Amino acid sequence: PLGGVAYTETDVKHSDDFRFALGVNGWLHQDDNHADEGDDWSVGGDLAAFWNGFSLLVEFHYSEMDDVPRDDEALGWLAQLGYFVVPETFEIALRAASIDWEHNGNGNSARREYLVVLGDFWRDHDLKAQMDFGRIEDHEGDPDDNRDEWRLRLQLQVIF
Repeated sequence: PLGGVAYTETDVKHSDDFRFALGVNGWLHQDDNHADEGDDWSVGGDLAAFWNGFSLLVEFHYSEMDDVPRDDEALGWLAQLGYFVVPETFEIALRAASIDWEHNGNGNSARREYLVVLGDFWRDHDLKAQMDFGRIEDHEGDPDDNRDEWRLRLQLQVIF
C-alpha cells in the first residue's frame, strides 16, 4: 500500500520510507469421490515490512488433509526481525518458527526453531553469506524420540 516491497526478508536497500505488504493465500482440493478421500485445504497470510534498514516478516499457515484413514492438520508460523547495522552490507536478525503437525498445542509432532542470523551482503541477495545459530526442538508423539539440539548453519548464495 505504501510502495513496492520485495519478498526478500531484509531491507537491503535501506528504505527511507516505511513500506509493507500483506498477503493471503488459500487452496482447496476436492476429492469428488475419485479416491474415496476427503477434501484438502489450506489458508495462510503474511506481512512484510521495511523501514530504514529494519525488516519484519511474519507468516501464518494452516492446512487440513482429510486422508483416509486419518485426518492431518498442520499449523505453522514464522517471525523474523532484522536490522542492517552496516547499511546494505551487514545484517543481524532474530528468527522464530514453529510447525505443529497435529495442531494439538501440546508440543507433540512439532518442530520449533529460535535463531540468531548474521548476513554479509556483497551484491544484495545475488552474492551473500549467512550464518544462523540457535535452538532446534524436534518433538514427536513419543517423548523418547524428541531431539532438542543446537545448530550452526553456514550458507553462501550466488545468483547469476
